[in-house]
Amino acid sequence: MNHRVVMIDFDGTITQENIFPNIGAPRENVFKAINTLQERGWTCCLWTCRTGDTLEAAKNYLEENGVKMDYYNASPYDEKSYAGRKPIADIYIDDAAYPTVMVPNIILDWNKIVIELTGKPIYI
Repeated sequence: MNHRVVMIDFDGTITQENIFPNIGAPRENVFKAINTLQERGWTCCLWTCRTGDTLEAAKNYLEENGVKMDYYNASPYDEKSYAGRKPIADIYIDDAAYPTVMVPNIILDWNKIVIELTGKPIYI
């Protein structure tokens, strides 16, 4: 299996803040960034603690903003039983990950993330 899979957290990563169960404002360029990654061959998966109605609210929020993730709380590797409870991906983007949590008020720059993963900026 030859995937380029990115797991993306929702609260605080796609949104500016974590105000679960509510949904915060989006981070700058996040929707264009996710669409750009998909256009450039990445499989984008939403990986969140949200389930049931709160997951549906996140899906609706993304779709209302022009984003359809390839997987929700799952990975293409799941189809081959490679993963257990933790999904397998090539990259994980999460506001609570190291070193982000070590730097208070860090700004996730989605254009820099796209450049890092694809070698080219988002075309805004």
